[in-house]
Amino acid sequence: MQAVKGLVTEGRFTPANNTPLPHYAHAILIIEETPLPTPKEDDMQARLAWLEELRLAREYAKDEPLPPFPPRTPMELPHGLTD
Repeated sequence: MQAVKGLVTEGRFTPANNTPLPHYAHAILIIEETPLPTPKEDDMQARLAWLEELRLAREYAKDEPLPPFPPRTPMELPHGLTD
């Protein structure tokens, strides 16, 4: 038996935390009485504006050269481990 928490949106169940679901199984769905609040139109517009700013920043930075990366140093052997 496995308990999976997630959201039901438009009749589709989406598990939280990328929990893998079996391809075929008998299941019981328990719906909590407290529905999630729907996003308000102002919140949605603010999110869309932020996404547009992010898209523009990505577009502007597309041809920028990358800074030099520090050289890799080999890892030290762990202490106190035995075979």
